[in-house]
Order: sequence, then C-alpha cells, then structure tokens
Amino acid sequence: MSNTYKYELAGVPHHVDEFQTLALENEDYNLTNKELLDLYVEGDRIYEYDYYYSHIDVIKEDSNSHDSNAVRIDADGHVVGYIKKTEAVEVRELLSDSSARFSLVIHGGNYKYIGEGDVFPGTYGYFADLYITVGDEDPMKASVSSKKNIIGLLIVGIAAALFGLLFLPVAWPLSILLFGVAMFFFVNWIKLKRRN
Repeated sequence: MSNTYKYELAGVPHHVDEFQTLALENEDYNLTNKELLDLYVEGDRIYEYDYYYSHIDVIKEDSNSHDSNAVRIDADGHVVGYIKKTEAVEVRELLSDSSARFSLVIHGGNYKYIGEGDVFPGTYGYFADLYITVGDEDPMKASVSSKKNIIGLLIVGIAAALFGLLFLPVAWPLSILLFGVAMFFFVNWIKLKRRN
C-alpha cells in the first residue's frame, strides 16, 4: 500500500530565472479560441509554458541560516523552491523512507482560462507542488500485477470450461462442477477488467 502527500513549495517566485530553462512552450496556448473551447472544459487553465525535468533532488539543508530543518527542491540541478517551514520536519521524516518517490508540477505565468463559454487571458504567479509517494507499491508494478491477475482469471476460467466439456460425456456431475468453477472465474475476470 502506498500513500501520496502533496506539498506546495515556498519561495518559487524567487527562483523563476533559475528554473526557466526547464520551460517548453505549450503548443495548445497558441490555438484559436474555438480550438481551445473544443479541447478544454470550464475552469481549465492553459499555461503558455510547461516545465519538464528528468530528475528531482530533495535536499536537506541542515546549514540553512533561516531554518535548520530546511528542505530544498531542485529539478535537473535548478532550485525550484523550499518545503514550507511548518512542513519541513514532516517531509524529513518521509525522506527517511527508502521507498519515497517524488514528482513535481510547476505552473505560472501567462495562461488562457476557459470560463462561461469563452477564453480569457490571464497571468498568475509561479508556484510548484511536490508530491511524495511512500510505500511498497510501485504504481507501474501494481498495474502490471493487476493485468497479470486479469489474464490469470481468464486462463483458469477457460481451462475449467474446457475440462468441463471434456468430462461431459463420461462424468456429467464433474462437468457441472467445472462449469460452475469456470463461471466463477469468468465473473471475477469481468469485475476486475471493469475496475481497470
């Protein structure tokens, strides 16, 4: 079982010049208003730039003169911001978990807003959210495991049905039992497939 925690970073506007190299122009931003209305829904914001990185560093800054519990967040070697002072101790505890995984979302600057059936321009200060996931369950492994379970149920169901057909002429009570087992696996296969 895994848990994900969200932290809004502090000080992000002070580091915009540093992480601006991570920005790539969002192609959707240049679409016509009609195209935006077709693609997006009420309340969506389409920012002029999206921010991409390949590596996040979550750094304990014990020597920070403002806060000895400071935790700095870097993306591809660029400072993005800090964990808020009130949450730094909590984040440090999460960092002690060897299963901790991180993702970062950076937004801000010019955007287009979808509202009341129209598109409105706007500007918003820069902000970033750090997500920390801790726990044994890797989402990718869980997805693969779930697919294996789905396939396993289907295979067992088919095998039970085939054996039921095989025993039908010689031992019909066993065949009925095997068909019942097959139905059980088929029903559970359908339920699991719908969930995924």
